[in-house]
Amino acid sequence: MTKYHVFFVSTPAIGNLVPIVEFAHRLVHRDRRISATVLIITFSERPILNEYVRSRAASTKEIKFVHLPTEDPLSPDQYQSSLAYLSLFYEKHKSHVKHAITEQSELDAATDTVRIAGLFVDMFSTSMIDVANELGIPSYIFFASPASFLGLMLHLPILDTQLATELVDSETELIIPSFVNPLPHSVLPSIVLERKDAYSCDLVLAEELERGIKLLMDGDGEIGRKVKEMMEKSRMAVMENGSSYVSLGSLIDKLTANN
Repeated sequence: MTKYHVFFVSTPAIGNLVPIVEFAHRLVHRDRRISATVLIITFSERPILNEYVRSRAASTKEIKFVHLPTEDPLSPDQYQSSLAYLSLFYEKHKSHVKHAITEQSELDAATDTVRIAGLFVDMFSTSMIDVANELGIPSYIFFASPASFLGLMLHLPILDTQLATELVDSETELIIPSFVNPLPHSVLPSIVLERKDAYSCDLVLAEELERGIKLLMDGDGEIGRKVKEMMEKSRMAVMENGSSYVSLGSLIDKLTANN
């Protein structure tokens, strides 16, 4: 029986890594022919990230975690924004990702029953698609944010034109296809408003996030009720014949058909 090996590269942040690992977990449990390797970009200054990897590696045998070689940190004079930092950061790790996949591919080839089925990246590590292209394997983008945010990103070229011409200091509300209601331009991310190569990254403490969720869920208000309804819909979606269950099956069919 032919088996299939998929690789994952995530931005080294807990909010990016956890969803992609959970997705890998669902993938391998849905189809036992599939094995998964998560390539870890190590950040010594992020102990919570490293602890999460250690914990998951100890609790699962279906997913393999491979730590890539560390690179010297970038000096501040090499970049002017978080976005530029990430771009240079991933560029330095491309060779490590390529080596890890190539090495595993050679091991898989020895069995003559395992095929490399694809490389999954997240929204910030899309430059790794170059590695997949070099190796001749399919690449996929795993997008953990809500569909509304994906719609905003896809709409950015149009927004950029509007902001450059007619909406500077304007009270005009924006029509964005993925949002039900129009949005005032003041609520857009700063990267869009400033129209510069920069992100303003705010760190949200896990304790504060957990406290906020509990406050919403423990109450009897409208928000808590809707969140609970959404939780039930999400639960149904991943059960057999649910929308996410069916979509995952379609992805598996595509992964295996490529090989």
